[in-house]
Amino acid sequence: MDTRIAVFFQVRAQALVAVLQELVYAPAGTFLGAAVVAVALALPAGLYGLTVNVERLTGGWNRGNEVSIYLHRSVTDQAGRRLAANLAREPEVVAARYVSPNSGLQELARSGHFGNTLALLPHNPLPPVIVLKPRNALSAQGLSAFITEIRTIPDVATVEADLKWVQRLQAGLVVVRRIGILLAIALALAILVIIGNSARLQILNRRGEIELMKLVGATDGFIRRPFVYTGALQGLFGGMLGWLLLALGESALSFPVAHLAHLYGNRFTLHGPGLAGILDLGGVGFMLGWLGARIAVGRHLGDIEPAQV
Repeated sequence: MDTRIAVFFQVRAQALVAVLQELVYAPAGTFLGAAVVAVALALPAGLYGLTVNVERLTGGWNRGNEVSIYLHRSVTDQAGRRLAANLAREPEVVAARYVSPNSGLQELARSGHFGNTLALLPHNPLPPVIVLKPRNALSAQGLSAFITEIRTIPDVATVEADLKWVQRLQAGLVVVRRIGILLAIALALAILVIIGNSARLQILNRRGEIELMKLVGATDGFIRRPFVYTGALQGLFGGMLGWLLLALGESALSFPVAHLAHLYGNRFTLHGPGLAGILDLGGVGFMLGWLGARIAVGRHLGDIEPAQV
């Protein structure tokens, strides 16, 4: 039993070493095959990384997600501050700031957009306002339900919130994810076809050798093994090369993206594939390469028989 196990691993190790030698002796073909797989894997992976970073980046911009709660003019500053404190304790809220009519008028005057117009007003027309910041994790539907609940408060006159940008962002990210899924499926099929076609060409080039091996009693599994290993290794190398492309892209874009976020008053670091991405892309490439070669070899190997010699 031990001898059969040793032979089992020895035969496969010999086939793997032979395939590695062939790939090393033909570096141009190996690199080109891996490059095709790398691009096919890097495109959907990069698109997925883009959506993740966009979600992180927009999650740090609370300003566009502010809710302005306009109170009745009869509400006193004490009642307004008490209501703001109560709202700040809600689980959906990050912060709530009360702005009195006088404070609001002073902010308008400091902005300089109205010139001396404010001084001509007979009285302060601004109502008391509570500026509320909901949590970033709150969805557009959850925020809408929360605003509906706020409108039922007796002291609240009206509530304004720009929900359109949240809904547009979420809808846009859904579209991008769907595009990424469709792109990944299409490129995965392309990898299967490319590696399968490469295996088919190898079989045709070694047709005479395969016929001779079958004539002396070699099994289909023994003949198939080097071709399948070649496809799997090409997929593995392609996945690792795809990870390298994504890492280089992250390195090239990290500083400009951080600088752009800084100009908008935000601190943001671009997240790339990370070291775990080597295992992810390498594993996907390995499986696609193995499957493509396995299908192609299984289809064409049966057409070669010793009787045709």
